[in-house]
Amino acid sequence: EFQTSLVLRTNRGSFLTDAGKELIEATQEFYTRCDKIKKKNAENAETEKLHLLIDFSQLVFWENIYLYYAMHHPGIRLSRTLMNYDEIEENLKKQKESIAVVTLHSERLQEYEAKYNCKVCKVQKYALYISKNSPLAGSNMISIRSLHDMQILIYSSEETPSAVYYSLQKYHLEERNNKFVYNVTTDLQKKLALNENVICFAPDYCLTDLEVFPFIPVKLKEKLILYLCCVTTKEREIPQTLIQAVETLSK
Repeated sequence: EFQTSLVLRTNRGSFLTDAGKELIEATQEFYTRCDKIKKKNAENAETEKLHLLIDFSQLVFWENIYLYYAMHHPGIRLSRTLMNYDEIEENLKKQKESIAVVTLHSERLQEYEAKYNCKVCKVQKYALYISKNSPLAGSNMISIRSLHDMQILIYSSEETPSAVYYSLQKYHLEERNNKFVYNVTTDLQKKLALNENVICFAPDYCLTDLEVFPFIPVKLKEKLILYLCCVTTKEREIPQTLIQAVETLSK
């Protein structure tokens, strides 16, 4: 097939011809490259599966976690299910292998720390954000209990409320004619920000383009703090790779 002799056979034995030696060298190079590819594929082969429960408010954060794993831990296959607070807790009760990434308010954090293996990865202090046209503009500090006749922007649905909503419940804001506006999008946010009675709550380090987030921060008299956590059952350890990912991405 090669149109040349690869082996020379004599009474003294068999020997490779020059063509045979060239073929051996070529095949050795080929197999060396194949071995390198196999080794690389083996290093990147799926070694573990990790399924996360993500609360709806962390949807964007999930995308960052996914990219982090793709870059730093390609051998771990990541998947997720989006759930609200109640669904996540129900799943943690039923499925001992469940792992959740969720934002908790202080009361819920205490409950989770008592019942689950709960790792706080980021402590987030919140501030009040007001419209530049607000009568509250110029205030150095505002109490949540003093708010009245305000529209409060909430970035989750009424059916799947966020940790911010739950943390505000104890202040009974609706009793003072405050109203929650749910399912807030970027466009709706920019439109409503022109109204003097529109407010929202966000981390006090929230540094964004005023074109996108056109609000002025004001310190709160109360401590409104939320906790970004990794949670699983007492019987299971939280993967260190997940803790590193969440801590790194939330800095």
